[in-house]
Amino acid sequence: MKHALLEHIVCPSDKHPLALEVQKADNSEIINGTLTCKNGHTYSIERGVPRLLSSSVLKVQAHASAVQKTKESFSNKGSRIPNFGLREGQPRILREPVPGAIRISILGWSTVIPER
Repeated sequence: MKHALLEHIVCPSDKHPLALEVQKADNSEIINGTLTCKNGHTYSIERGVPRLLSSSVLKVQAHASAVQKTKESFSNKGSRIPNFGLREGQPRILREPVPGAIRISILGWSTVIPER
C-alpha cells in the first residue's frame, strides 16, 4: 500500500480517519501493517493490500477456508498411497461376496456386513 493512499481511505464502519502502524515496509510501499480508527476498529495490511473488511466477514472467510482445506485433505487420501500398497502389475484379489451380505468399500478398505 502506498503512503499516499492513507489520506484517501477511512474506516468503513464509522468513516473516521485511520492511523497507520507499519510492521514491514519496502521503500515507499507498506507491506504489512495495521490501520486503526479512533473507535478501535482495526484492519490489517497484508502483502501491500489493505483489508478493509469487518471482523465478521473475516471470520466467515476463515471458516470457508478451513472447510475447503478439510475437503482437500479428505479428497487426497487415496492419492497419498499409490495403489493402496499394491505393486504395479500385482492383481487385486477380492473375495467373492458372501451370500446375504453387503460389501462396503471406502478409500481402499472394505468390510462385509451381514444382512439381517
